[in-house]
Amino acid sequence: MEEEQISEVAKTAISHANDRERQELYEREISQMQRKSQALLKSNREGHTTAVWRSASHADHVKPMFAIVCWPLMATLSLVFEEADAYGNFKAAEFIQANQESVELCLEGFLGAIRISSIFRMDVERDAFVSSLAKLTGLNHVDEMRSKNV
Repeated sequence: MEEEQISEVAKTAISHANDRERQELYEREISQMQRKSQALLKSNREGHTTAVWRSASHADHVKPMFAIVCWPLMATLSLVFEEADAYGNFKAAEFIQANQESVELCLEGFLGAIRISSIFRMDVERDAFVSSLAKLTGLNHVDEMRSKNV
């Protein structure tokens, strides 16, 4: 609260101040932010945390969390699956292993997402994951099919 009030006072003072006074206010505010940041970092090093963590202890917590992350998750899994063939800075043997591992992890992600959405009767999300997985099989473009699509 005090910091917000100081900030509001600084805003009104800035509108009525000249360049030198604005610079002084800016420097004071910067030093205040630095002190606050250093105090937070020091308290975190000493084992004190400012964030409160709570454990989800009931299955009912899963549905709203999954509803939020399902769309970015589907986009990420699809993108990683599609880009699994991209030859990076790997040697041939490393590339094959990394490629297979990426595809397997993506398929596990799809399987888990479909399972969660089925358990909680989230029909739209389930259908979207199944549809996306079906598109990734490549059956509609047989001439472009690769081993990962099988």
